[in-house]
Amino acid sequence: MRHSNYQVNKPGLLILAAIFVISGMASAQTGSISGVVKTKDTGAPLAGANVVVIGTAMGGASDVNGKYAIANVPAGAYKLRATFIGYQQLIKEIKVTAGETVVADFALAETGLLGQAVVISASRRSEKLTEAPASMAVVDAEEIEHNGALTCGEALSHAKGVDTYRTGIDGVGINARGFMSAFNYRTQLMVDGINAIAPAYGLSLNNLLAAPRDDIERIETVLGPSSALYGPNAHNGLVNVITKHPRENSGTSVTLGGGQNSVLIARLRHARAMGRQLAYKLSGEYMQAKDWIKNDLVAIDNNNNRYFEEPDPDVKNLRADGGIYWLLGSGAEIAAFGGYSEITSTSTNNVGRTQFDGFAYNFQALRFHSSYFFVQAYRTGNGIGSFHSIDNRIGAQVSAANAGQPISKEEAARRVKLIDESKRYNFEAQYNTMISDFRVVAGLNHEDSRPITKGTFLTDTSGTKLRIRQTGAYGQVERELGTRWKFIVAGRYDTHDNYDSQLSPRTAVVYKMPGSGAFRLTFNQAFQAPSISQQEIYTPVGIDARTGLPVRLRGNGHGFELSTGVAIPSLEPETNTTFELGYNGLVLRKFSLDANVYHSRYKNFASPLTVIGVSGNKPPAIPLPTVVSQGGVALPSRPEVVLTYLNFGKVNLTGFDLGLNYQLSGKVGLWLNYSYVNPSGLGDKVNDLNRDGVVDPGELSFNTPENKYSLGLVLHDLLKKGTHATLSMRHVAEYDFVSGRHRATAAGRGTGVFQFVDRGPLGGFYSVDLNLSWRLDNGVQLNLSVANLLDEPMREMVGSPSIRRLAIAEIKYSFRR
Repeated sequence: MRHSNYQVNKPGLLILAAIFVISGMASAQTGSISGVVKTKDTGAPLAGANVVVIGTAMGGASDVNGKYAIANVPAGAYKLRATFIGYQQLIKEIKVTAGETVVADFALAETGLLGQAVVISASRRSEKLTEAPASMAVVDAEEIEHNGALTCGEALSHAKGVDTYRTGIDGVGINARGFMSAFNYRTQLMVDGINAIAPAYGLSLNNLLAAPRDDIERIETVLGPSSALYGPNAHNGLVNVITKHPRENSGTSVTLGGGQNSVLIARLRHARAMGRQLAYKLSGEYMQAKDWIKNDLVAIDNNNNRYFEEPDPDVKNLRADGGIYWLLGSGAEIAAFGGYSEITSTSTNNVGRTQFDGFAYNFQALRFHSSYFFVQAYRTGNGIGSFHSIDNRIGAQVSAANAGQPISKEEAARRVKLIDESKRYNFEAQYNTMISDFRVVAGLNHEDSRPITKGTFLTDTSGTKLRIRQTGAYGQVERELGTRWKFIVAGRYDTHDNYDSQLSPRTAVVYKMPGSGAFRLTFNQAFQAPSISQQEIYTPVGIDARTGLPVRLRGNGHGFELSTGVAIPSLEPETNTTFELGYNGLVLRKFSLDANVYHSRYKNFASPLTVIGVSGNKPPAIPLPTVVSQGGVALPSRPEVVLTYLNFGKVNLTGFDLGLNYQLSGKVGLWLNYSYVNPSGLGDKVNDLNRDGVVDPGELSFNTPENKYSLGLVLHDLLKKGTHATLSMRHVAEYDFVSGRHRATAAGRGTGVFQFVDRGPLGGFYSVDLNLSWRLDNGVQLNLSVANLLDEPMREMVGSPSIRRLAIAEIKYSFRR
């Protein structure tokens, strides 16, 4: 593994030093609070329950015996709230006296649903899940702890309405509501509100997230358009990974594990509150494994030598995060935090496969928040390591062999090595307040992307620097009428260097039912910004079989001019307009329902890679137009076939998601998730990209199963005290998937050549998963996770190996405080 030569961030060190310098122990007289959190029905302790002092940042989490403690609480009267997923929250009034400890025990009643959970991603503020004005899927810390998922994408594989596409041991694509591609960019990926999409590529690589598993509090997924508050890229939805706060989740834990495919795992988390004001955390994770292999033939040289993909089977993931949190008083807090991740892995893209070797991502952030204000600034970047296109590597070997100067696989990889030292700077400010009876959220954010690839795959060749800026202003107003009705109006206005300004409105009506549950009716309009690579990519992609000319992939951020006088406009954003009706809450005392039906109108898709002509001195016999210039700049004289992206088409989409949860008792639960989606208009004339009278799947493919469902049985403390077992099954219907040069279709099975042979549709599998966990009284927890228990070959993504059984065992030790 390569080591970073990452330079010290001097401003960041000065900020941290300033925090320590101004830190001092509070001089006010204080007391403390302690107690035990148990279940109301059985009296069993609840480990991991949150107990907070309402209106402050003070709080704690219960240990394996249900005990919690909150120190250095200023004398006075408070309200204390205890919460735990699947249980009703409970609030107690207490009075703290200086020098004394107040005992406050809690007995929480089970609800059997997530309705009492509090989420933040739907409205950029805290609210009950059942009352959020959006369809959401939430995976909580307990589920993550019992699940052997190696990435957050895998943890979402059973979530309602979420499509996951596994490409290997650590690779999982995430999408919702259609039009997935091998170039995974349609879902906004965030960690604690930090944009985690790769700065240059524009990919949502969840195996590159700098969030170790033991530090994840929950994963909130908003299904459907969310641009009204989050802007570009929150087009099909967003995934927000929320990490644990050290003040609410303090302690130290060490986890070791291993399993099939030579999996080895090590995780460490340490968090501590030092007095009332200062808290810090540090966590890390390392995983290595041998991936499943797909080793297809790619090329044959003039001497009949055959060249196969030969991907590196080694998978390595390194993740770390940490932060310092300083409580200023009155609930205000300042935090300095950051993260680092590094991967060695193989992934699929639209034109083949990419080999990553020590490729790294990092971020540094400074945040202030209070009851009314939220301000943060952060930097994200890529660097060190290397990566290359497997197809380009083999192309270099074939070219060298045909010239009589053969080279090794390693030398070919060096010659086609891609560089990504890109950086992105973000600033955001938000204000929350009540004006009369109106709750108002208003904010502004600015993003400054600076791709640096040194011409290896973007247009930042020698003497050219890329810089792409976008700014958005958003606002939301809520008004409650009585105790039942809530009305919401929101909107966002975005400007961008490369395309026209965009307006994203949202309206919603929420009707709260007596008890726990709410209906919602929403309207959203969102947009998908062209990725930086779609705008600025500049890379060779082989030889055109028809003309014998080299092929150059050029991004379309600035438009093209043809010799015929035709001007091809630059890419504009894709739009999505969605109407949705949903309900989330209790139906009976132990039976919950989360259901939604939606209708969406998609317009202005970014096309698959499309030939628009030949640049340079085109041979007269070639029946293609000449591409004269790009963005007003004349193209080189060397003839090349030009591939690029165009806008076209529109499709209507209707679907529904259904989630059922039944709690038979405090120890036994059942759940079922089902999703159906059906596009209409795929074959319409407007979607005929090449105007040949037929809409080919290669022009516009939905790339999503029409039906999928998962169901599960959960046993808690049934086999033995402290045990947890989940047996689940997932079914994905067969479906066609076409992306770039990859095809997986029923009609085209067996067609194509080499690594792009069509092997038939994806999906069509049943996967059974088993998770067992046993938490002992001495702080030890044992986990066994078996994904794809029956070892059924599962094809979840084009250009990727079949997914087989993966069993992993872990032992975790939590040190007593």
